[in-house]
Amino acid sequence: MPDHFHALIGAGESNKTLGQICGAFKSISTRVYWKIGKGQLWQRGYHDHIIRNETDFFECLKYIKENPLKKNLDD
Repeated sequence: MPDHFHALIGAGESNKTLGQICGAFKSISTRVYWKIGKGQLWQRGYHDHIIRNETDFFECLKYIKENPLKKNLDD
């Protein structure tokens, strides 16, 4: 997606919070971006959804996979 992205993130055994994981990802990706671009890459916050069960996991996965198709970005 050109204006946002989706990810399924799990803390696993890291003992990190979702905020810490997202913050680290934003920091690393911004440093890489600044090698080719300028300006702000990320908005301050993020939207999260807690996966409650296997059905919810697969529904979220389907949404993530189909989202670019709905925007005609499947090329």
